[in-house]
Amino acid sequence: MKKNAIATLSGGFTLPEVIVAVAFFTILFGLVTINLLGSRKQIAQGANVDVAIADMKEQQSKAMAGEGTMLTDYSIFLASDKYVLFNGDTYNPNANTNFPVIIDPSVSITNITFPGSIIVFTKGSGEILNFSQGQNSFKLGAKIITINKFGVINIQ
Repeated sequence: MKKNAIATLSGGFTLPEVIVAVAFFTILFGLVTINLLGSRKQIAQGANVDVAIADMKEQQSKAMAGEGTMLTDYSIFLASDKYVLFNGDTYNPNANTNFPVIIDPSVSITNITFPGSIIVFTKGSGEILNFSQGQNSFKLGAKIITINKFGVINIQ
């Protein structure tokens, strides 16, 4: 009888085994959490770059084709936390036709080399107005976005 009682009691986990298992799962949870937080920033950056590129191409298309019967320059004003889509070649922050695009707070726009932080697509051709080599890029998160004279976008 005593033999069966001892066998029943020894079927559980010992305190050192439980401590090792808890420590293992704590370390595993920590590693997974750190990796997921890094992925979130990469995803946010990728999404912001994709949207910005699409908006630039749309502004260029509007400049080339016009909107309705109006053929005008279409432009983008770059700031650190947003960019603003507008028509014309002069940025007026109070214009009611401006379309601001707020970027993810974990990503910012830096190293803007465009004069006045404005990219202007010329009406009819879609080329960059007053293009100057070396003054045609900005950094969005970790990606450098360069635009050539003809409006072709390169991401590095």
